[in-house]
Amino acid sequence: MLVGALFFGLGTFLGALKTVKSKDSWRMFMMSLFIALSALLPYKHEVGYNIFSHITFYYILFVFFFTLLTAKESLAHISEGSILKYHLLFWYIFLLNANTATNDFLSIWNYSVFLLAIPASALILFISFSKRANSTATEVLVYLWFVLINISLIIFQYQAGLLSFDWQHTPASLFGMLIFIINGLIFFQLISNCAVIYSLLPIPGKHQSFQSKLKQIKEFISILTEKVSDKQVETGETVFILTLEGGLLFLNYIYRWFPDFWLINLCLILSSTVFLNVLKKIRNIVSLF
Repeated sequence: MLVGALFFGLGTFLGALKTVKSKDSWRMFMMSLFIALSALLPYKHEVGYNIFSHITFYYILFVFFFTLLTAKESLAHISEGSILKYHLLFWYIFLLNANTATNDFLSIWNYSVFLLAIPASALILFISFSKRANSTATEVLVYLWFVLINISLIIFQYQAGLLSFDWQHTPASLFGMLIFIINGLIFFQLISNCAVIYSLLPIPGKHQSFQSKLKQIKEFISILTEKVSDKQVETGETVFILTLEGGLLFLNYIYRWFPDFWLINLCLILSSTVFLNVLKKIRNIVSLF
């Protein structure tokens, strides 16, 4: 029964490993693995040891600590192009399952994000087509919106049954193992983005002063602004992203050429840099004809 947990964990660790680029981040990776082991200890008044809940808590702690310890490397670099890409994906999956919320909380979440998404989409389009430099406040807001879209995409998929974090059964085939690994990769993104939001909350730790927490928040904000690319997307690139990805998602919404699980999650897992490089290569090839 633990085979599913192992493959899910493999996906989670791969999500972290793809951001490890230095000796320091390797050290933090190993440190996070060991710190998270505390999750495997029995709770104070636990009756009956539930191995699955402890392993889940272990993965959550690992991603949380790893993200906070290696924020400068583990947090995604974003650009105007990547934000636009995520917006198209957001609207695609929102339309897929806007009415599939299984409880009041998810329904409120859906429509709250929907109301935020309308002005945010207009702002992102304006930024993509304009040539003005962004202020620090705009960059922080853009990054936080990127995080919110990431979390929403995962929640929407979970509602629609496209994702499952239930790994308490054994995968029946290699294909099943691959799905467990992908779910682990997406799980890493979900918890990592939640860690970003947690880091910006003005709630001091048990042995931390409020002033110290505010200083920590300022430092984290500076990291977020560094992660927002100063390189603006050309108007032609913006139109190309809207046409190519927007057209693909629109046609798939109508004709169902590709399974939603693969289409959405491959777009989430592939880094924005990889995606934009592919777009540029396609555009260069098209320009030859």
